[in-house]
Amino acid sequence: MLKAFFNEQDDVLERLQSNPLHAYLDAFASALVEDAYAASTVRSKLLWVAELGWWLQEEPLPAAQLSEHTVDRYLKELRRRGRLRRGQASTLLRFVGYLQGQGIIPRPDPVCDTSPRAELERHYERYLRSERGLTTATVVNYLPVAHRFLVQHFGDGPLRLEQLCGADIAPFVLAQARCQGAKRAQLMVSALRSFLRFLFQAAKIEVDLAACCCAKHRGLALVVHTQIPDPTHVYAEFDLEMKAKALEKCDVSGDTVPENHWADDASLMAFLQSL
Repeated sequence: MLKAFFNEQDDVLERLQSNPLHAYLDAFASALVEDAYAASTVRSKLLWVAELGWWLQEEPLPAAQLSEHTVDRYLKELRRRGRLRRGQASTLLRFVGYLQGQGIIPRPDPVCDTSPRAELERHYERYLRSERGLTTATVVNYLPVAHRFLVQHFGDGPLRLEQLCGADIAPFVLAQARCQGAKRAQLMVSALRSFLRFLFQAAKIEVDLAACCCAKHRGLALVVHTQIPDPTHVYAEFDLEMKAKALEKCDVSGDTVPENHWADDASLMAFLQSL
């Protein structure tokens, strides 16, 4: 698997052979490929893990003692030197989680979060595993999206799920898509749709907001990764129904030309702002 990401003619493959974490790189690369990461991204993530391995060797610490705490120490050192790159922390913590999942290193003693948000997330996980029968890989990808959606809307405050509405979806998709690759952004939209459907089926919300999280939002996630300077304008192009409603509100028919500019219509502006 590693040969798919590194040229056999350079010395990277040879150097990786002596890396303390080499034995786990091939399987971790396969896990990244299954999650639809681009080849260049997989290569970068593998090199970050290798750099962690060299740091362990310098400490010195055996790979068996790798933990979240160890990674935190390493990340603080990178941050102090100004060498921490975007996505590096999440990659290394995911690598630790992968080793824990494989039984290679022990999991930390669980700390039970009894907050309403944590309880809801555990309920969602049971739904994905038991009722939907999804694979562990899919569950691992879906849960963080639900967590970020709840944190963005409610923070540490009470979960007022009844206040969620369709207008909450697009801003979240935009914010998340800007820091993810195109394929991951589309996966994020699918995960959000799943979570919203769960909330409706669990009677946490009265409206099935999953119906609002559809192809136009996947398109919006893709638009963020184009050269278009303001994807918000393109978002409007995806919703023809919104255009129809706006035209009906303006009462425009045939060749009729309104006497006043549409922006002067207070009721129309209020309607558009409510979408």
